[in-house]
Amino acid sequence: MFDHDLKFSVCCLVFMLPLFLACQRQPESGKASISAQFDAAWGEKILLEEMDPTGLRRIDSANFGADGRVSFTVSLKEPAFYLLSSGTKGVLVLLLQPGENTVITGRWPDFPKKMLIKGSPGSKTLLEFFNYSSCNKERLDSLGSILVEKQDDDDFYQVSRVLDPQFNAIYEDQRRYQKAFIDNHLQSLAALIALNYAFGLHPVLTLKDDPDYYRKVDSSLVKAYPGNKHVVFHHQRMVEFQQEAK
Repeated sequence: MFDHDLKFSVCCLVFMLPLFLACQRQPESGKASISAQFDAAWGEKILLEEMDPTGLRRIDSANFGADGRVSFTVSLKEPAFYLLSSGTKGVLVLLLQPGENTVITGRWPDFPKKMLIKGSPGSKTLLEFFNYSSCNKERLDSLGSILVEKQDDDDFYQVSRVLDPQFNAIYEDQRRYQKAFIDNHLQSLAALIALNYAFGLHPVLTLKDDPDYYRKVDSSLVKAYPGNKHVVFHHQRMVEFQQEAK
């Protein structure tokens, strides 16, 4: 699923990163900066959006110059989610804190997977989550493609019986991973992303089947980030769920 021939590029990036970091101005309190430098990105456009609880809000956009660099500054008073995206290449989800100076490096053809993130622990954690989850998603898609190809064949039933345990194994692996991720990051808003992650239209964890995880995320984040709009939104969902259950 990935281009594995990255040794030379990664070595160059590791060598250049200290210089790149030194060139960045530290953001003011109440602001955060995002600096990206990608190989093979000249002329490409990238969009920055904030992810609100009920939708996306466009912040800015930029085209990469000949040096492969773009930068943004955002105003924020609390941890918040931002998205970097470009066309159909996918989305890089960032979890930014006020005062953070986030530096992202990599190769544009690999965006958003094989990125290096410095200066934003929450964003780095989310990158690890999405990389793992996208591997499972691609495994499911591969099995689904086989079923589509076989749907009109005489042996479709036999093939589906063989593939069903594989589908279930991938799904259960993802469930285990998301639960472990949440348990390890209960003091981070990243837990909300893992809680709501879905394969297509189907959430992996649900209020019906996994109420304990929804409750523990709620109770932990309400204490850690009282008043945060994402936490408030999730808490309201829990209140409504409890009222409906009565």
